[in-house]
Amino acid sequence: MFFFEPNAIAYSPINAIGLAQAARLAYLNPFAIASTVHTWQFTNFHFFEQRATQAFMMSNDQVIILAFRGTEARCLKDWMTDADITLIKACGGRVHRGFSSGLEAVWQDILTQFQRLRTQNQTLFITGHSLGAALATLAAAKFAALGQAVRGLYTFGSPRVGCPEFASVFNQAFQNRAFRFVNHNDVVTRVALRSLGYDHVGKCLYFDAEGRLHEEIEFWRQFLDSVTGGMADFLNACGIVSDHNMAEYERNLIFNRQEANFSTQEISTQERKGTRGFTKPLQATLAVSARAA
Repeated sequence: MFFFEPNAIAYSPINAIGLAQAARLAYLNPFAIASTVHTWQFTNFHFFEQRATQAFMMSNDQVIILAFRGTEARCLKDWMTDADITLIKACGGRVHRGFSSGLEAVWQDILTQFQRLRTQNQTLFITGHSLGAALATLAAAKFAALGQAVRGLYTFGSPRVGCPEFASVFNQAFQNRAFRFVNHNDVVTRVALRSLGYDHVGKCLYFDAEGRLHEEIEFWRQFLDSVTGGMADFLNACGIVSDHNMAEYERNLIFNRQEANFSTQEISTQERKGTRGFTKPLQATLAVSARAA
């Protein structure tokens, strides 16, 4: 089942779940994605693929959603070589060379399709998991640099993508519209290391060991920031934990919507009935996308 609030201007638990569904759906093949998007009552769909970068865009008369495909956690170290981890000038600061190159491979096509689909001043939301979260962050920054408002950026298990200057410029531009979810001991969220000149962006929302949602957890940051060494060594030494699984993020969001323990906002009775957002709820089973977990 898919619900969405296209006009939400701050954190929306409904949109967090919907964008988590989209981020997980991005792992499927284009035909499976298109089939599910249709059942979600989105009238337009476009799949992007160049080299190792994949994403899809879906739209209707109210919203455009751009979702980037991630990579398996054990493969993320391939993006963390000494060459790729170099910081290059972009987006008001310096960003990860490999991530920037990955986005550039599909950026012109994304921009072309966005301009084609945005016929009714629809709001724009961007999402992604793992590598996809990094690409989503850079895409949001590029849209903002073009003067195109991004209504919301929701990322899951994102690595750091740029330097503190980039983070500062990004956070000033996005204020309360960028949300970065971290699931307990998800090691991918701790790379690239701060010691290498990287910093995170957006509002950090943290799931504890029981799946409950909190604001920034400082002790976890302090613990992992004490790790030194090369990025590939860091990933290999820590191992790849199940906390990085996109399905875990989605389950935790659903759990917290029911518990309503996150301080940002309570879930209204109307939201619980699924009547907010589109004129009628967008519904679809996630039987297909569940296989992406």
